[in-house]
Amino acid sequence: MHVSLAEALEVRGGPLQEEEVWALLSQSAESLQELFNKDPAAMGFIISPWSLLLLPSGNISFTDEYVTQQDLRAFTAPEVLEGISLNSVSDAEKVYTP
Repeated sequence: MHVSLAEALEVRGGPLQEEEVWALLSQSAESLQELFNKDPAAMGFIISPWSLLLLPSGNISFTDEYVTQQDLRAFTAPEVLEGISLNSVSDAEKVYTP
């Protein structure tokens, strides 16, 4: 059983407390690192409140299974929305460089 962050916030009826946000970020980073170490190709999803899953164990998982394109539009990089193809690691690095 899991609940998306969007569902949890809807039921809660308000924002997360600062400590909860930090815990969410920490668990998300650990989950992403673990996923990246297992299979970098599996990182083809967009992180959003609908794709971030809260598990009963306290861990976090990610999915794009129940997420609509409308849900993701606000969380999609402009390069992706414009259809710009990233053909090399260098191109991808440029997207993530501040």
